[in-house]
Amino acid sequence: MSFRNRDYCPGAMSALDYQLKESLRKYLLNLLKWKPCTVIMVTHNFEDAVYLADRLVIMQGRPCNVAGEYKFAVHREERSEEYCSQQLAYLNKIKIDK
Repeated sequence: MSFRNRDYCPGAMSALDYQLKESLRKYLLNLLKWKPCTVIMVTHNFEDAVYLADRLVIMQGRPCNVAGEYKFAVHREERSEEYCSQQLAYLNKIKIDK
């Protein structure tokens, strides 16, 4: 879905099966190669963020506040499975103060 040159990705990828999720990730990465743009993706899944994001902003609380920010050292197109696994393990260990 597109609105004024901004792309929106509605819906949660967590509801998809593994093969469809992988296909959608590859499609999004190819789309971003073809048409570079800013995409804001809201997810509760660090795995989606590790594979697709350049930067991760962690939100928490009500009202919502920025609890932390994480920038990946390796560009998303150059990330190996090993790098993604390491980043995912690191992000799952992060303790955010409430």
